[in-house]
Amino acid sequence: MRTNKFVLEHMKKLEDQFYLTYEQKNGLDVVEEDIADLLNTFEWAMYEGDAMICRNDHHDKENWINRFKMICEDLQVYYKIIYKVDGVYLDLLPEDS
Repeated sequence: MRTNKFVLEHMKKLEDQFYLTYEQKNGLDVVEEDIADLLNTFEWAMYEGDAMICRNDHHDKENWINRFKMICEDLQVYYKIIYKVDGVYLDLLPEDS
């Protein structure tokens, strides 16, 4: 399976997948906290390379990691899960970018 770099179009697909309204997409209305956290992690990782998924002591750590893996695989985008001392990170930038 070919994987692509995560780009803005993928972010828009995620927003649509979570049925965000125009107001929510533009910061004018509240988004459910879990969805907001997930989208913020993807957006941060898209621009910065990696972003924390959760801390190592998170009560639902494996579920959160699996959510990110499933989304990346569904979108067929490059990703890497990185385990660091302070938490688990999502890396969306391929090494050759």
